[in-house]
Amino acid sequence: MSERTRRWYAGWFYAAAIYNIAWGSFVCLFPARVALVTCLPPPIEVQAPFLQAIGMMVASFGYGYYLLAREPLRYFGFIWIALFGKIAGALGFLYAALVGALPWTFGLVNLTNDVIWLPVFLSFAFTVRFEAARVNAYAEDEQERLNSRE
Repeated sequence: MSERTRRWYAGWFYAAAIYNIAWGSFVCLFPARVALVTCLPPPIEVQAPFLQAIGMMVASFGYGYYLLAREPLRYFGFIWIALFGKIAGALGFLYAALVGALPWTFGLVNLTNDVIWLPVFLSFAFTVRFEAARVNAYAEDEQERLNSRE
């Protein structure tokens, strides 16, 4: 991966780290405000723990994004966990909204927490994965060439 490409992805991962930590912390501290904005039905006493659990999960992912921003190749495996969370979050919301368990307005949460990050995260995952495959193929060819000399 070129230095320019690495810096571009790092910018996205730093942004994701800041967003996740800020949003997750806000939701943990002020679940009633989030319930109001997303039109979750009362009573808030029932909704607050649900929202706070989401907030804790989102905030904890912030640290993983920070690690990816600092050393993307070393912490590359985290991207698959992140992608699973993003895709599962989107599908889970869609299902819950379709069966009436969540209002469609709660999709704002899913849009900002999951959907907007998916294109960059997918691009990073496949860019690094294909690059690793090329490097491994080259290393195997070199090893085979060295072994044939013996």
